[in-house]
Amino acid sequence: MTHRISLLLLAAVSALSVAACQGGEEKTSIDAVSEPSPVSETKTEKASAATPTVSASSECGTADPKVWKASVNAQGPERPRLNVSGKVGFTTGGYKAVLQRNGIDLNAKYATLDLVVTPPDPNAKVIQILTEIPVSLTIPDVPREMTKVTITCAGKVLTEIVDIQTFD
Repeated sequence: MTHRISLLLLAAVSALSVAACQGGEEKTSIDAVSEPSPVSETKTEKASAATPTVSASSECGTADPKVWKASVNAQGPERPRLNVSGKVGFTTGGYKAVLQRNGIDLNAKYATLDLVVTPPDPNAKVIQILTEIPVSLTIPDVPREMTKVTITCAGKVLTEIVDIQTFD
């Protein structure tokens, strides 16, 4: 008899848990089940004069300048190639990001890349966790002496890379 009551109690608690997770309109009268309270976030931003970043609240996410790398590969019979990689952080999942070359470079030793971000659909259910998206791009036929790569997003500088290694 107690085994049957335990099973019934377990089934009732499971049903209430499923109902709470589905976010339906129904509310239960059991005090043990409650709505989750909103979580407040504290955002810490590091800014540097040499490597400015876009704020975490923008549609572009955040970029830690320490994880962005650029190198020129001048090995082999091909012309030198610029390889750029980094990560962009968002406060939720569902974002997509790609790097594209910006065609406006007045100095051949500089490269400006645009980070194009696609946010999740407004009606999509996304995970509420900090998410990093790795991005990379290879640009063929660049000078061996590249001195600066600027990553922009929505018309703002996300980060700059000035330590560019050359591999001969």
